[in-house]
Order: sequence, then C-alpha cells, then structure tokens
Amino acid sequence: MSPGPLPYKAIDIAMPVALARGFVILCRHYYGFVCDLVIAEPGQTTIVRICRTKRLYDTVAGMAVQFPAGIAGLARVPKDPGRSLEIWAVDYYGNLRFFRVVSTGLVEIDRHGSLIDTEAEAAGAMNESPPRVIPQVPSQPDGAAGVPSPDGDGPSLFGGAGVPD
Repeated sequence: MSPGPLPYKAIDIAMPVALARGFVILCRHYYGFVCDLVIAEPGQTTIVRICRTKRLYDTVAGMAVQFPAGIAGLARVPKDPGRSLEIWAVDYYGNLRFFRVVSTGLVEIDRHGSLIDTEAEAAGAMNESPPRVIPQVPSQPDGAAGVPSPDGDGPSLFGGAGVPD
C-alpha cells in the first residue's frame, strides 16, 4: 500500500520557516526515505519529516498516532546531542505545528525548535485571570439579626426595626 502522494505543497509551506532557522538541504524521496529536509543550524543539525494532516489541533498523543511511519523512520537516525529529529505537521490551510521525536514519543516545540511547556502555560494563564470568587452569605434563621422575617416584622437589612410599608 502506498503512503500517499509526496507532500510537495507542504514542503513549500514549511520552507520559509526552515530557511529562517538555517541552511536547508532538500532530501530526495526514494523507497524508505527518512526525511524531507535537513537544516544546518549553528551548533545543531535538524532532520525534518513534513507530514500532511486533517487533524492539526489534536493532542500530542493523537498526533503521534497519526504519524507512526514518520516517527519510526526518524527513530532509526542515530542519537546525538547536536541533532534534532522533528516532525512538522501541515494542514490543508497552510498552518504548521512542530514536534520533536524523543525516546518516549513526541514533544511539541515552537517554530524555532524550543520546547513548549504546556503545563507552565496553563498555570500562567490561570494566574493572569484569577478565578472569580463569589462570597457566600452565611445562612441565619428567620428573625436573626440582619435578616428580615417573611412577614416583615423582624430586623431589616437596612438597620430599621422592620421593612417599611
């Protein structure tokens, strides 16, 4: 079974991001190819596999399920501290999402190759707008201080002896 057409349009979409990161080397597609392009950056080499997707905004685990062949191919590349193995997902509208292949699966990165810490972002978003706290009014029996009775004879919230007529 064929894996589908080669992602020429996706490569065209991803090329400006790759050129912004460094010197780009396009790879020839052949049976068993591992990557679409190699980016030579200062102090690092990035090997990129570009994949088309219909579900770009899936969870990271969901994205890993979508690209098993790409992850398996990049996992064959020997590990090195100066080498980054990445999958760039492209949807049909030209949006990109970036992932790094690690031993445990995928982690999301930004367009510059830095890790995105989603837990810290979620905590930061909560700190920016604290949850709204609604004060609870203590319940008091009818006729107690500050609570008018149903017949209007008890103390008033406004400090009077009863509710005025």
